[in-house]
Amino acid sequence: MKPPPGTVAQPKHRDYSPTLCFCRECLEIHELPTVWCSPECAASQFQRHRDTVHMPGRVKRGVVVIDRDKLEYLSVPVDRPNQRRPYRARDISAHVIMYEDAVRNWEQENHVKLQKAHRTAWAVV
Repeated sequence: MKPPPGTVAQPKHRDYSPTLCFCRECLEIHELPTVWCSPECAASQFQRHRDTVHMPGRVKRGVVVIDRDKLEYLSVPVDRPNQRRPYRARDISAHVIMYEDAVRNWEQENHVKLQKAHRTAWAVV
């Protein structure tokens, strides 16, 4: 339905929660709430995020994570032989946790239940 002439159409509220995802390692090990709009977005930023957040965080905390089997290494471009070997997540779902699952886990760990109080506000009950 078109808005009446002379008025501005209000964009519909879009609920992104079905596609929002958190970085699993950041939540479980580094206690960081790293969030992406979708698993595809997480996959596109995976190497940079792992290299700049996970690797230094592991060293800082003295944590050893064996995850090379979850990585897929790509070939180095011929014109850049000194470049670090690029890689990506073999299966991004192993590295992310969907919003709903993260909330459910948090509720269980803290013995609370979130309820939607208003369109975008949440209340702990």
